[in-house]
Amino acid sequence: MPRENRKRGKKHKKPAAEPDVAEEEVSIEQPEEAEAGPSWIVQKPEHTVETDAEAPFGYLDADVKAYFRTVDVQMRQWQDGSADIEEDEKRAFFLAALTEMNEKEMQLATDPDCSIILERVVHSMDDFARRVFADRLAGSYEVLSKHRFASHVIQTLISVAGETVTRETKGKFPADSPPDLRTMTELLLDISDELIPSLSILLNDAFASHIVRALLSLLAGLPSTMPSNTQSKKSKQWKDRQGEMRNLFEAHDKIEKPVVPPSFGEKAATAIRMCRKSMSANEVRACAASKVACPGLDVLLVVEANTGLSNEPGSLMDSVTTGIVADILSGRPPPAEPSSYITTLLKDTTSSHLLETVLIHAPQPVFDALWANHLCRNGDSGKVAVHPVSNYVLARAVPRANETQLNNLGRSWWPKAVKAGRMGVVKAVVDRAAELKQGAEGLWASVKVAFGVGEDCKTEEAINCVLCLKTVEDFRATEEPEPNVQGALLLQSLLRLPDPHNSDLIEDILGLPLPSLKSLAQHPVSSRILDVLLDAESVPKKAKTRFVMAWLGHYHELVDDRIGSRVGERCWKWCDTYTKEKIARSVMDQEQALAASFYGKYFARGLNLYLLKKKPYEWRDFVTGQAHKTEVAKPVEKQESVVVKAETTSPKKKRKQEEDEIDVLFKKAKKSHKGALEGSEVVLQADIKPPP
Repeated sequence: MPRENRKRGKKHKKPAAEPDVAEEEVSIEQPEEAEAGPSWIVQKPEHTVETDAEAPFGYLDADVKAYFRTVDVQMRQWQDGSADIEEDEKRAFFLAALTEMNEKEMQLATDPDCSIILERVVHSMDDFARRVFADRLAGSYEVLSKHRFASHVIQTLISVAGETVTRETKGKFPADSPPDLRTMTELLLDISDELIPSLSILLNDAFASHIVRALLSLLAGLPSTMPSNTQSKKSKQWKDRQGEMRNLFEAHDKIEKPVVPPSFGEKAATAIRMCRKSMSANEVRACAASKVACPGLDVLLVVEANTGLSNEPGSLMDSVTTGIVADILSGRPPPAEPSSYITTLLKDTTSSHLLETVLIHAPQPVFDALWANHLCRNGDSGKVAVHPVSNYVLARAVPRANETQLNNLGRSWWPKAVKAGRMGVVKAVVDRAAELKQGAEGLWASVKVAFGVGEDCKTEEAINCVLCLKTVEDFRATEEPEPNVQGALLLQSLLRLPDPHNSDLIEDILGLPLPSLKSLAQHPVSSRILDVLLDAESVPKKAKTRFVMAWLGHYHELVDDRIGSRVGERCWKWCDTYTKEKIARSVMDQEQALAASFYGKYFARGLNLYLLKKKPYEWRDFVTGQAHKTEVAKPVEKQESVVVKAETTSPKKKRKQEEDEIDVLFKKAKKSHKGALEGSEVVLQADIKPPP
């Protein structure tokens, strides 16, 4: 048919193919038959389990969430200082927010948006409000601890509760407190009773593990700055984005270590015993390899050691050390071969922190066994000291080593540590030698050998190589090497060695040319070496005097810098009166240059050069602290008033004197106080006669 005669017809959908009933069987859900029982019993639907996991206490209304967002915005403005308001209005606003929280505490804690707002509110609560809030959550702490958002609220509550417990232990209670309301001390003991039976489960929970750490640390009275209690980098960054959280009404100093009653220590010991019963030795060792449970086990080991329960068979310390504690207590010698489990802990990024805690808190026989079998086996510690992970563990163990163990470490592996840039163990050895005052012979010479410094190298090059943490070859190949913090710390530790073991290094520093010494003094990293040179008790006084006197005639160059001015002020504070007078007289010619310098002018003000020129004896008294600033200023004011009287009493040239006195008076009015100005006017009116 031609195209023009064709007509478009209606499209008909093809009938869908009927499914083959034989191949596909349609499953029809049959309602389950009700169990025998009363007709009013209704089974709980299964689909509500997922909903309850997200909001086990129900959801908040949209209006309530909007209100608390407004509360959060307002509190942020007050904490940032961007909004000013009277204290009474602020307290009324906060009281209204607490009233709105009534009977909604659990819903707020489990809400994704309002949980962080609730944390901010908890920080600003007083002791009475915190007790009420903690009492409202009683009986639900285990559920809240496992919740993603509510767990952070519980952790914040426990952390601020330490301040309240400290005040209660000292006998400070809020006035008009109802007698039926439990104190924070009693509440925390009840919270512990609720959480301790499920401690092993909470320890391995991703959300509840940090609550276990916070609670045990508070019960044991441990400082809040423990490494195990610190947040991860990701969590800390998220908290920083939420703004500062502090008390809006009272500026309490942050308590680093809480003061707790004896009942807290007993409760901590109960938690340790319960943990031993609920966990086998293999389960304890498995926690060490877990990123979630390892920090909590770390706190448990510290609490166990503080309560005196570590040196027992079957303790957590015994489980982690694979039975070394039990072997020593029973009189059996420790195993001759190193444990593969402890070797794994030594080189694992997560578990190595736990092994550091073991080495710090283990009994001395256990430490000696671990040192001999794992850290310095057969006198060879090079592999452990250079390993990227285990070197940190060895550095934490060196402060407990005795003189024999320190000598067994050796120094042959130091060049490898320098090339790898891992100087933590070397610095720990130097610090331990300075503390024991033994084993410090030739340490500076060994350091120079490790950096490849030979006899042909200059003294300046040797110090710069150690300071920049580079070998001689690498230092010469680098165009502009920068001082390294680890190198500066190593030189500071070497300066603290007992005399005469630090004398060679002191001579090398004092033998530097003045331009090199100036570059050291004006760098923020290397200047700390000169601070130790002046402050360390092991440095002889003669060497300190040489260092201070080396800058005579060049102090104006030293203090004309942000860092150098600080070093110059340290030199000034250390000197006696005789040396201070020498320094002051050496910069008299540069007084104008110091006054024009942005940093040097502050150094010049402390010298008080004007008083030194006019009255040297009073300047010496001023420097030695025998006269106050007011006693020095009073004679100057009397002298000015006497000069005005003497000049005005002569009868000659009265008109000219009157004009000069008025000019002088108006010039002084800009610098003097109102009272001094009125006094000078009285003197002028009484002594100056009007012109004829």
